[in-house]
Amino acid sequence: MVGEDTALALKKLESALTKNAHVRTQILTLLMSHPDGLTFKEIKETLKKSDESINQALQALILLGYVEKLGKQYKLKPGVRDGIFRVLWAASDELIMEMRRKGL
Repeated sequence: MVGEDTALALKKLESALTKNAHVRTQILTLLMSHPDGLTFKEIKETLKKSDESINQALQALILLGYVEKLGKQYKLKPGVRDGIFRVLWAASDELIMEMRRKGL
Protein backbone atom coordinates (compact mmCIF):
# COMPACT_ATOMS: atom_id res chain seq x y z
CA MET A 1 0.00 0.00 0.00
CA VAL A 2 2.83 2.37 0.78
CA GLY A 3 3.88 4.32 -2.31
CA GLU A 4 0.86 3.32 -4.41
CA ASP A 5 -1.40 5.80 -6.10
CA THR A 6 -4.86 6.22 -4.63
CA ALA A 7 -6.69 4.41 -7.46
CA LEU A 8 -4.55 1.29 -7.17
CA ALA A 9 -4.72 1.35 -3.36
CA LEU A 10 -8.52 1.70 -3.50
CA LYS A 11 -8.75 -1.22 -5.93
CA LYS A 12 -6.64 -3.43 -3.67
CA LEU A 13 -8.62 -2.39 -0.61
CA GLU A 14 -11.89 -3.13 -2.42
CA SER A 15 -10.56 -6.54 -3.43
CA ALA A 16 -9.51 -7.26 0.13
CA LEU A 17 -12.94 -6.39 1.44
CA THR A 18 -15.26 -8.06 -1.09
CA LYS A 19 -15.00 -11.87 -0.83
CA ASN A 20 -15.48 -12.86 2.80
CA ALA A 21 -15.42 -9.15 3.51
CA HIS A 22 -16.61 -9.48 7.07
CA VAL A 23 -13.81 -11.85 8.09
CA ARG A 24 -11.08 -9.83 6.37
CA THR A 25 -12.39 -6.60 7.83
CA GLN A 26 -12.56 -8.15 11.29
CA ILE A 27 -8.98 -9.39 11.00
CA LEU A 28 -7.69 -6.02 9.79
CA THR A 29 -9.53 -4.26 12.61
CA LEU A 30 -8.25 -6.75 15.16
CA LEU A 31 -4.65 -6.46 13.97
CA MET A 32 -4.87 -2.66 13.95
CA SER A 33 -5.59 -2.81 17.67
CA HIS A 34 -2.75 -5.30 18.31
CA PRO A 35 0.42 -3.79 16.79
CA ASP A 36 2.60 -6.61 18.17
CA GLY A 37 0.48 -9.12 16.27
CA LEU A 38 -1.62 -12.13 17.18
CA THR A 39 -1.31 -15.87 16.63
CA PHE A 40 -3.75 -17.80 14.46
CA LYS A 41 -5.27 -19.27 17.62
CA GLU A 42 -5.76 -15.81 19.18
CA ILE A 43 -7.43 -14.51 16.02
CA LYS A 44 -9.67 -17.58 15.82
CA GLU A 45 -10.67 -17.42 19.49
CA THR A 46 -11.41 -13.69 19.29
CA LEU A 47 -13.45 -13.84 16.08
CA LYS A 48 -15.03 -17.26 16.75
CA LYS A 49 -14.71 -18.32 13.09
CA SER A 50 -13.68 -21.63 11.55
CA ASP A 51 -10.04 -22.50 10.85
CA GLU A 52 -10.80 -22.47 7.13
CA SER A 53 -12.44 -19.04 7.21
CA ILE A 54 -9.57 -17.48 9.19
CA ASN A 55 -6.92 -19.19 7.07
CA GLN A 56 -8.48 -18.08 3.76
CA ALA A 57 -8.84 -14.51 4.96
CA LEU A 58 -5.27 -14.35 6.32
CA GLN A 59 -3.81 -15.83 3.12
CA ALA A 60 -5.69 -13.29 1.00
CA LEU A 61 -4.55 -10.41 3.23
CA ILE A 62 -0.96 -11.66 2.99
CA LEU A 63 -1.18 -11.90 -0.83
CA LEU A 64 -2.61 -8.39 -0.98
CA GLY A 65 0.29 -7.11 1.09
CA TYR A 66 -1.66 -6.01 4.16
CA VAL A 67 -0.56 -8.69 6.63
CA GLU A 68 2.68 -10.53 7.29
CA LYS A 69 3.50 -13.60 9.33
CA LEU A 70 6.53 -13.36 11.57
CA GLY A 71 7.09 -16.63 13.39
CA LYS A 72 3.66 -17.49 14.77
CA GLN A 73 2.46 -13.87 14.84
CA TYR A 74 0.29 -12.25 12.17
CA LYS A 75 0.56 -8.49 12.05
CA LEU A 76 -0.08 -5.56 9.76
CA LYS A 77 2.81 -4.80 7.44
CA PRO A 78 4.62 -1.55 8.17
CA GLY A 79 2.76 1.41 6.67
CA VAL A 80 -0.53 -0.44 6.16
CA ARG A 81 -2.36 1.28 9.02
CA ASP A 82 -1.48 4.71 7.63
CA GLY A 83 -2.17 3.52 4.09
CA ILE A 84 -5.67 2.34 5.00
CA PHE A 85 -6.46 5.70 6.59
CA ARG A 86 -5.07 7.58 3.55
CA VAL A 87 -7.15 5.48 1.14
CA LEU A 88 -10.31 5.92 3.19
CA TRP A 89 -9.68 9.66 3.52
CA ALA A 90 -9.19 10.03 -0.24
CA ALA A 91 -12.31 7.98 -0.92
CA SER A 92 -14.36 10.07 1.51
CA ASP A 93 -13.12 13.27 -0.15
CA GLU A 94 -14.17 11.92 -3.56
CA LEU A 95 -17.58 10.91 -2.19
CA ILE A 96 -18.15 14.34 -0.64
CA MET A 97 -17.20 16.08 -3.89
CA GLU A 98 -19.55 13.83 -5.87
CA MET A 99 -22.40 14.49 -3.43
CA ARG A 100 -21.83 18.26 -3.73
CA ARG A 101 -21.89 18.02 -7.54
CA LYS A 102 -25.24 16.26 -7.28
CA GLY A 103 -26.55 18.83 -4.81
CA LEU A 104 -26.90 16.36 -1.95
